[in-house]
Amino acid sequence: MALTEKKKKKGKKAPKRFRPNKERLEAIIRRVQLVDITLLDSFSKRTIEHVDLNTLKMQTKTTMVETVEEEPPGKSFMGICRFGIRGVLEEDKEDENEIFKIEGSFLLQYLLKERGDITTEDIASFVVVNGEHHAWPFWRELCHNISSRMGIDPITLPIRQPRYKFSELLIEKAEESIIQPPSPAEKK
Repeated sequence: MALTEKKKKKGKKAPKRFRPNKERLEAIIRRVQLVDITLLDSFSKRTIEHVDLNTLKMQTKTTMVETVEEEPPGKSFMGICRFGIRGVLEEDKEDENEIFKIEGSFLLQYLLKERGDITTEDIASFVVVNGEHHAWPFWRELCHNISSRMGIDPITLPIRQPRYKFSELLIEKAEESIIQPPSPAEKK
């Protein structure tokens, strides 16, 4: 499902002090499957300087940008996650000390087996809690690949665990949603 093919409706962004509702997340996790993760855009740059990565201060960022639903709300929804990393000579926010920078945005496409009582707020919460975790392996690979192509030591980001762990059921269902693609009948 392309962003331009269907009418879009932006979901709510999570408040800064986000507290997920365990029961509502369990309800959506039982019904959701991750259909696809697509790289939307990427950006990289480096200076000519040859600097040992061990001497650099690494700064990273992760942003869940938004959730997007069909209009009217249906069984599919998307989330957009942006990542970035940069190496600077000194710990500051000035770009003049930046030796390299890599950024990437990923589109996560999900499918609900049944909508039922799932609300737009439930979907936004699900994307905030799970989106970064689902997209992280793709970001790790992109960062490792681009850094080596930039002529710097390949950057191996750590494995990231889910931000919220409520129960073994949630973790098991989240892993199932990644591994098993939906059947053609479920996509309808």
